Amino acid sequence: MGFWALGVSHKTAGLAIRDRLAIAPEKLVDALLGIERVLGHGDVVILSTCNRTEIYAMSGESEHAEHPERMVTWLAQTAGIPRAELSAHIYYHEQTDALEHLITVTCGLDSMLLGEPQILGQFKQAISTAQTALKHSRRFSWMLNQVLRVTKVVRTECALGAHTLTLGVAAQKLSEQIFARPEDLRVALVGAGETNELIAKHFCSRPLKSLTVFNRSPERAQQLIENLRVPNVMCQAYPLNKLADYLDQCDLLISCTNSPKALVESATVIAAMKRRKYEPMLMVDLAVPRDIDPAVGQIEQVYHYAIDDLQQVLEQNQRKRENAAGVATSLIKRESAQLFREMGVHDFAPAISLYKQQMDQMQHQLLEQHTKGLGDEEAMRLAEFSRALTAKLSHPGFVLARQIAQIEDEHIKQQLSEALLDALRSREALD
Repeated sequence: MGFWALGVSHKTAGLAIRDRLAIAPEKLVDALLGIERVLGHGDVVILSTCNRTEIYAMSGESEHAEHPERMVTWLAQTAGIPRAELSAHIYYHEQTDALEHLITVTCGLDSMLLGEPQILGQFKQAISTAQTALKHSRRFSWMLNQVLRVTKVVRTECALGAHTLTLGVAAQKLSEQIFARPEDLRVALVGAGETNELIAKHFCSRPLKSLTVFNRSPERAQQLIENLRVPNVMCQAYPLNKLADYLDQCDLLISCTNSPKALVESATVIAAMKRRKYEPMLMVDLAVPRDIDPAVGQIEQVYHYAIDDLQQVLEQNQRKRENAAGVATSLIKRESAQLFREMGVHDFAPAISLYKQQMDQMQHQLLEQHTKGLGDEEAMRLAEFSRALTAKLSHPGFVLARQIAQIEDEHIKQQLSEALLDALRSREALD
């Protein structure tokens, strides 16, 4: 059995491609079921964020050669992108390389915001969605849990969160370039998800005139405001359909939703700017697909940034983060290799378990035969001796099984595993 990863990210594809490949939460289950039909099994997880759309899956070793082709075709058809065009942006990893890539992603080292913590929560949610929609094998579930364990180890040991420049900081630095008095800033958020809540917390930790949250569910927007607990900042919650009415009262608009189409049209912004008498407005679009019509960047006194545009702002804290990332990368390589070896032992568990069961059974049978008529003390001493002898005699077999389990060539390992299981079962049948 093998593990592989395939997809695109902000490092290989621009927003135009990522927009079309992004899978909205309400469509994720259909996508998982579609991939299950293509692969013929349910060991699949899809991670779709503003920075990436990736597929992680388990499969038979003999099928590896077909997976990239079949998945690229599926992605191209699903997104409506010519296959030849999409192929130029796709990356594919398998086995240890795939594990290393996944852990690099979950640690935030492959993110635009190096070391950012949100990606781990997004991956956990992706696992939860996949496990609800599909039937993961015990092996795949075990491996995903191990990835989460290793991610926690790497993030803790390398203090990856210590030097993270967040989206809130990036947006704040942009605002400082445009607005002279941050204490007079009127901030508006479109969407009440985790990203915007973190951004809201950052802005409300500084002098601020007001914070307004627009969301399809005004109750969720109100909940976000209540979570902030900032009595010194005027906070308001409105349904999303009120955005056009209040847009002129916003100096900084940050949008991050899962909407499949733009929520802020250029005509709406033009009308708002007229009411503002063309006072500057900063608009930051963190969504993929985009929430804000890119054409608003052509409107006078509107400063428009998409998520890819923030990269220059984020480079200011790069050196400290790269130092931490360098240490983390070495640790990830070591942990990925070890996890892959453990996966091999996990695959070999049936043979090891059967071998142990047979050795214990033989020890128990022989002990019963030779303790008849003995006193309690003699029987106890003989039992201790037989257990110790069985452990010593069986130890080389366990060592050999574990060595076979760590062979990198999956085909050879599978043949040896099957041969060992056949031999053990044949001996069991004879007994």
